[in-house]
Amino acid sequence: MKRQDPQTDVNRREMRQARVNSDKQTACYLTREREMLFNESGMTIVEILISFVIIVIAVVGIYLGLLYAESQINRNYHDRVAALAASGECDWQYYYKTTYRDYDYFGAREITIREYPDQNRPPLRGTMTMEISENTELIEGRRVRYETLVIQVTWEEPLAGQRVMVIQEDFFQ
Repeated sequence: MKRQDPQTDVNRREMRQARVNSDKQTACYLTREREMLFNESGMTIVEILISFVIIVIAVVGIYLGLLYAESQINRNYHDRVAALAASGECDWQYYYKTTYRDYDYFGAREITIREYPDQNRPPLRGTMTMEISENTELIEGRRVRYETLVIQVTWEEPLAGQRVMVIQEDFFQ
């Protein structure tokens, strides 16, 4: 193992210090020193405020998107319930017609589209109506009589206004 001379270490230290001191007197060192005084790394208050505004706009956009998505989900659910109610009524009328040779007529019937678990909120209700019309059609030179059954469900959608679902079925004789 080699031992170093302490005197040599001192000389090296002195030489290094002399080099550093000579750099301090050059113009390059003075420019670097000034840059360090004026160019402090970090963020200014303006940059922080701009970042905050961008984050707030992004959060508000996501929130509005979620509200719209929830509204659309509810509207689609109500449409599906109304379509199923009208389709079920159409099936009932077909069964009644084939069994009793006439329709189970009704003027307007109130149906429940949605019941909310919250007791303070009233259920969403709609009105189902039924229309029957007799028609004829010319098929391959023959007149074919048929009846058209139209079931219509109407309700007031919160935030979207009046909605209508129509199911039509033709019964050939």
